[in-house]
Amino acid sequence: MEQNDVIQRRAGIVWKNLKVCGSGSAINLQKNVGSLLMAPLRMNEFFGHGPEKTILNEFDGVLKSGEMLVVLGRPGSGCSTLLKTLMGELRGLDLKTQSDINYNGDWFFAHSYPFF
Repeated sequence: MEQNDVIQRRAGIVWKNLKVCGSGSAINLQKNVGSLLMAPLRMNEFFGHGPEKTILNEFDGVLKSGEMLVVLGRPGSGCSTLLKTLMGELRGLDLKTQSDINYNGDWFFAHSYPFF
C-alpha cells in the first residue's frame, strides 16, 4: 500500500445511548419463500405503517482506531442495524434524539444532523 501511495483512513467510534426504532418493511427479517408468500397479507408494512419496534435500546460501545469489530447474534437481534447505524445507513429506521455518536473526537447528535 505504501508503494502505491494508498492512504489508509482510520477512525475511532464511540456511541452512547444508541436507540434505533423502525416500523413496517424496515424491520423485516431475512426474506425467505414464506415471507414472499405472506407479503400480500402485510401490504400496510410496505408503506411504513404498523407498530414501531425498538431494535437497539440504550446501547453503548467503543471501537478504537485500527480495531476490527465483529458483531454476532441470531437473526433479528440487531447486528446489522448496529453496523448500519454506525455507518449512517438508516433507510426506514429512526435514530432517536438521545443517541450520541462520536467519530474521531467529533460528536454527532441525532437531533442536530440531517443525515441521521
